[in-house]
Amino acid sequence: MHPVNDALMRVVGVLPVLSLGFAPIAVAGIVPVLTFMAILVHANLDWDWGPLRGVVASPRFHRWQHTSEKEARDKNFAGLLPV
Repeated sequence: MHPVNDALMRVVGVLPVLSLGFAPIAVAGIVPVLTFMAILVHANLDWDWGPLRGVVASPRFHRWQHTSEKEARDKNFAGLLPV
């Protein structure tokens, strides 16, 4: 991902949250958590979250995004919530 694209996506993602009335400090507090989750999901680990695997994306779930298997192609677009 290009850094400009990453920056623009963050701004586009934060503006609606701020417009809903959330405090900027609260939004700033969640950014490190989401960044850590993005790093973790892209880790080469065979982890899932047990009973929460259908609610929170895991490294095991995310690998399906990069698969060449026909059953999974063009079906996995969840970055965090695979509901």
